[in-house]
Amino acid sequence: MENKTAEVQVIPKEEIEELDTEQKDKLEELEKQISSERSKILNSFLKVGQALHIINNDKLYVEYKTFEKYCLHKWEFSRKYGYYLIDAFKVNQQLLTIVDKTKLQKLTNESHYRELNQLENKEGQAKVLEYTLEQNPDQPITAKKLKEVRLHLNVKTGEWNDEPIVAKSIKRDVLQKFDLVKGDIEITQHGLSFKQKDKKVKDYFEIIKKTLAEDGKVQVICKPKK
Repeated sequence: MENKTAEVQVIPKEEIEELDTEQKDKLEELEKQISSERSKILNSFLKVGQALHIINNDKLYVEYKTFEKYCLHKWEFSRKYGYYLIDAFKVNQQLLTIVDKTKLQKLTNESHYRELNQLENKEGQAKVLEYTLEQNPDQPITAKKLKEVRLHLNVKTGEWNDEPIVAKSIKRDVLQKFDLVKGDIEITQHGLSFKQKDKKVKDYFEIIKKTLAEDGKVQVICKPKK
């Protein structure tokens, strides 16, 4: 069995900022909230996200030097996941102003809010949520269902597109950029398929895939046609 070693960073005591009594009391109260809410099954992530939001904004993590180290050493999850929880809380608060609370109660997982957070504004988020609920009235909401609606529903017009909106836009841009005909590129259930006539087209697709993956907007799988 491979031996795994962990890197331990020793921080000199004089370099550690200390909280005053009021800040320590505030931190202790918020950490109690996180511990309490994490033990619950439904919607606990929202109150955890709220507490993390305050801890991050008020820099109550300073005894751990960074928010990243605070999340990792105190709660054993990554900074990225901590921000997912914070974003879920923020999206929830925004949607409470325009969406009925009973509908928001259908979002029982942080990943649900993560999908909605890909949209630019709360109006678009609300339309995707409501459309998903309408199409699945007696079924639980999943991140997969929300993603499907997010990729196909035009939130401005309310129209459904059989082709994923982002993929459709990419197809149009690539056809124009490389002076190709429509038959050279197809949108399939797996993404975009293209005739490998030119290495530049293939390289361009690779850039698109990388950019979209980093932005978290949509996964585009590009494969040469056989």
